Amino acid sequence: MSMQQKEIFLKHLNEMNHYKQALELMTWDRHTSIPNDGLQDRLEIVGFFTEKLHQLQTSDKMVNCFEQFLSSGDSILQQAAQVCKTTYEQKTNIPKEEYKAYAMLCSESEAVWHQAKQEDNFKLFEPFLEKIVSYKQRFADYVGYESHIYDALLQEHEPGLEVKEIDEVFADLRPMLIDLLQRIKNSEAVVDANLLRVPFAIEKQKSMSLALLERIGYKLNKGRMDTSAHPYTFGINPNDVRISTYYDENDFTRSVFSAMHEGGHGLYEQNFGTDIQHTLLAEASSMGIHESQSLLWESFISKNKLFWESNRDVLKAYAPQEIQKLDLETFYRSLHQVSPSPIRLEADEVSYPLHIMIRYELEKDLISGKIKVSSLPEAWREKSAAYLGVTPSNDTEGVLQDIHWSSGDFGYFPSYALGYIYAAQLYESIDGALNMEQIYRDQNLHLVKEWLKEHIYQYGKRKTPLQLLKDTTGKGLQTDAYKTFLQDKYKGIYHL
Repeated sequence: MSMQQKEIFLKHLNEMNHYKQALELMTWDRHTSIPNDGLQDRLEIVGFFTEKLHQLQTSDKMVNCFEQFLSSGDSILQQAAQVCKTTYEQKTNIPKEEYKAYAMLCSESEAVWHQAKQEDNFKLFEPFLEKIVSYKQRFADYVGYESHIYDALLQEHEPGLEVKEIDEVFADLRPMLIDLLQRIKNSEAVVDANLLRVPFAIEKQKSMSLALLERIGYKLNKGRMDTSAHPYTFGINPNDVRISTYYDENDFTRSVFSAMHEGGHGLYEQNFGTDIQHTLLAEASSMGIHESQSLLWESFISKNKLFWESNRDVLKAYAPQEIQKLDLETFYRSLHQVSPSPIRLEADEVSYPLHIMIRYELEKDLISGKIKVSSLPEAWREKSAAYLGVTPSNDTEGVLQDIHWSSGDFGYFPSYALGYIYAAQLYESIDGALNMEQIYRDQNLHLVKEWLKEHIYQYGKRKTPLQLLKDTTGKGLQTDAYKTFLQDKYKGIYHL
């Protein structure tokens, strides 16, 4: 390839990247600071930029570029060309007018969902969801699949994984989780999260979160932490990665651990390799791998007893006396009260994957036509009772609790549970390489970040999730490490 052709391709990639950065910045503003009356104008601007990006992604110029570089000797440009080709096919396989109608439906559907949730009225939302499911079925047919129609939707979020693999790992994991929940329920051990629910000034919660973010290596000169209704990470570019959290003056764990969670996402976004920036490869390998990075820092590291032993100075600097006076064992156990809730966002880490399995199984059955939308509320209640041992008292805390389906996000839910499984496998490998007990005692968490930078962060989309697992753990997708982690942890906490 000539130098001129390379420059044309890089310029086109950079132009697309500029639009994506502008869209991400507008998303951050919408979540954190936009005035209510400015929302409608902002949505119009977002629509304009989205259309311009779509034009770049589907132009004849783009086709010419990726066709030239698919067989390039430059591995990075070759992989970037493959990403462009995949995006082009996804965007053009679906008729433009049909996709536009779908996008307009989703915008209206989200508003109706909000109303339906508020009024506990599934019937209001039902006809909109029926239309969205119909669109997603047609889109899956346009994109194509080999074994299961849901695979076409899954590829958008977990490239390289199929229904048969997820079914297998979930079937292996589900009985253990249900059994562990039952054994915890039967335990006489007292684990009381209320010991931590004391007044804790929001400014001090924020200072504590920032201090801990600094300890794990999140760079505030390349990021910031804001407040939003729902915690979020906004990766504008590796030098501008913003996170947000929320606060409860009587429960500091919500803000601190959401900061650790989003900080894990932020570390990934801040550390993509410099050689792939502006190429469309500077993105997460998959949503599940992205989630694994947040869960690694939240559940596996910042909820580890040794983490708090080595960061006791941070707790003493900011926490109220009621928390400071707790001994380490009581503090640690209070972080891990297990109490199944019908609501996913209130779930503990034992029951959370079961919430995801409920949604995965139901949306898979919807897309395959096995169940109808009208059957969802009852099917949801049945699975909740069977898996969690709790039944939603109404549809607001049942089938209407999540926004995902109203915005067409089918195929996304499995990534949340896969994130736990990936994280467990990675943590096991990190422990084997670095000795995590010593890392905590020496306050050397920066070495964990460096390990992740070398093995995960730098590659972005250059490797699929399964390639990353194979290269870092020597194994494929397996539940053994995750099952061992949960069983060992809660055996100690609940004296099982």
